[in-house]
Amino acid sequence: MYEMIRTLPESFRVSVEQSLQASRALEARKTFFVGCGTAYYAGAFGTSLLKNYGASFEAYEAFEFTQAKSQLKDSLVVGISHSGVTKTTLEALRHAQTQGSSTLGVTHYSESPITSVARKSFVIGPGPDRSRCHTRAYVDATAAVLVIGSALLELSGAKAPPTTSLYEEVESALRFALAQTEETAKLVARDCRSSSKMFIAGVGPSLVNSREAALKLKESSYVTAEGIGLEELIHGPWMTFDSSTLVIAIDTLLDERGRERVADLVTASKIVGAKTWVVGQGGYGEDYTVNLRGTSSTARRFAEIIPLYYFAYYSALERGNNPDFLRYLEPSYWKARGIVFPPGTH
Repeated sequence: MYEMIRTLPESFRVSVEQSLQASRALEARKTFFVGCGTAYYAGAFGTSLLKNYGASFEAYEAFEFTQAKSQLKDSLVVGISHSGVTKTTLEALRHAQTQGSSTLGVTHYSESPITSVARKSFVIGPGPDRSRCHTRAYVDATAAVLVIGSALLELSGAKAPPTTSLYEEVESALRFALAQTEETAKLVARDCRSSSKMFIAGVGPSLVNSREAALKLKESSYVTAEGIGLEELIHGPWMTFDSSTLVIAIDTLLDERGRERVADLVTASKIVGAKTWVVGQGGYGEDYTVNLRGTSSTARRFAEIIPLYYFAYYSALERGNNPDFLRYLEPSYWKARGIVFPPGTH
């Protein structure tokens, strides 16, 4: 997991280059991004970023997509799967094709089922993510969504992101966060190794990052972690806060009212004994802070995930867990996996 985190800038650049080549064959049409777990969050994060440019792309969890009543005829459905064997994502692509949609697969494996199910597919990243906590896969897939979405915006005649400069800014922001946030994340992991409840609050694209980070904490550290909207957390869930709770707030690019609500959350959390950490700007009297840098809003949004990934990694180590294998080294969990994911699927 650590090596995958450290190579995120290079992996992002490679994924952008691969996606640029694949996007040349696209045609403008209504587009859906579907996936499960981290792959779904990559679709949601990328489409959320593209909304700043007036995009109307939709991201769906793959099972929800098959249950929705969306009009799919003449649409493009992009299925994202790191392994290429994600059963529910493959079902979503087949469902889309029966409804008259074109399909595109995005994966890290050149010879996997998604490449035969989707009408077209391409591989991203310098290689598969070697940790079961897919950190590099998230950034790679988001890069693909950003490139595909930008290409589709251009084809439709809409304003698209300044691609070359934007990708350079993202890579630079990732490198800065890698160099500057590790020690704080390690400190928080050590001080909060007995915390059993963690809440990560975000707004907009940061909300997606909060959910992805919470997933990594559950996979690596086996703690109860929830990524949640800032205002949603304040309306009720905070009643569960106590001395066993860590509250993380992402305050990147919030307006004055947003910062006021983060201040309210931090103050209330400390009164009831919870520890607090702010990622982005800080300045509310929180227990821990990491500051992020980026010349564009998109670059800073990408940088948010770095300290949270570091934290998940070091939290696992502090608790004596191996973050690269989830809980599959325990026979009962491996047996249970066979129920939800039949052999050969994910």
